[in-house]
Amino acid sequence: MITFIYYNISTVNMDSIIDLIDKKILTELDRNSRRSNNQIARKVGISRERAEYRIKQMVNRGIIRKFPTLINPTKFGYSMYKLYFQFQNIPLDIEKEIINWLIANPYVQWVTSCKGRWDMNIIIFAKDVEDFTSKMQEFYTYYSKYIYAQQFNITLAVGNMEKHWILGKKDVISKIIYTANERDDIIRDNIDVKLLNLIADNSRIPIITLAQKLRISAQTVKSKIRKLENAQIIKGYTVSIDYDILKKQFYKVIFYINVLTNDLKNKLIDYCAKRYDMPYFIFSAGEWPFEVEYVVDDLSEFYEALEDIKRHFPEIQRYESILLSKEHKFIFTPLEQINIK
Repeated sequence: MITFIYYNISTVNMDSIIDLIDKKILTELDRNSRRSNNQIARKVGISRERAEYRIKQMVNRGIIRKFPTLINPTKFGYSMYKLYFQFQNIPLDIEKEIINWLIANPYVQWVTSCKGRWDMNIIIFAKDVEDFTSKMQEFYTYYSKYIYAQQFNITLAVGNMEKHWILGKKDVISKIIYTANERDDIIRDNIDVKLLNLIADNSRIPIITLAQKLRISAQTVKSKIRKLENAQIIKGYTVSIDYDILKKQFYKVIFYINVLTNDLKNKLIDYCAKRYDMPYFIFSAGEWPFEVEYVVDDLSEFYEALEDIKRHFPEIQRYESILLSKEHKFIFTPLEQINIK
């Protein structure tokens, strides 16, 4: 069984909003957004000044939302608990209030409005089930009467893949960066946390600026970043793009599979790595074990993608699609809440 969302398709597409040079710059920022303007310019084949101007223009236009550092939250002892909500009799002002409450909560990683069976998808950082229950109690106290149904699972691993959809390159094998896959509780000092806070949403802050803000030497900053990378706390540096402005559609698909064996899991990973339109896949514990996310131009492209994965994996019993209509919040870890030892 599958649920589809129908909507009017705009005649405007991404090609009329950004040109090939912008796309190449975005692709390089996606691969490593800490690289300098000079390094990006050499990769794209333009001057440093032109690269700097283009990046600033895309930031000013809202195409680039931020430059996230891929920080692995499970390295701080957290697990990621995902909730899907279906609301009932909810006034518009209460819906806005719920979104604002979730945005303000430092333990909420992701808040997205949806269309389909579910109205909202959120992710909570928590140490364990008891901690998760405790963190959600205030929310349920205020808003339980508006919840018609909910579903819950635990994220086991997130595969972050290259955004090949930017250039539309279909014959690719994506590099996969995993987050949420290594539970640990690494002891950090206060400077490490301050450093991660500074670069969490802006990986492009220069070393000199970081050194001034942290009141340490530039060499010490470089050393700390290198150690955080080696410890797999920092997994990479990317770019966050506004899908709406680029007239792209963002879908999540939930796959129900009876038994997810290691062999099937590896085949799914290999399949996802070859998809140009799939920025994320997720393995989870709960009613369903596997999710993917697609960035596409229109509904027909989405249909084709679903039919393709269905042909490749007869183990899929059923699947359900969700249009992720508006992302309100996305952070990689609740750094301000980490206790420093």
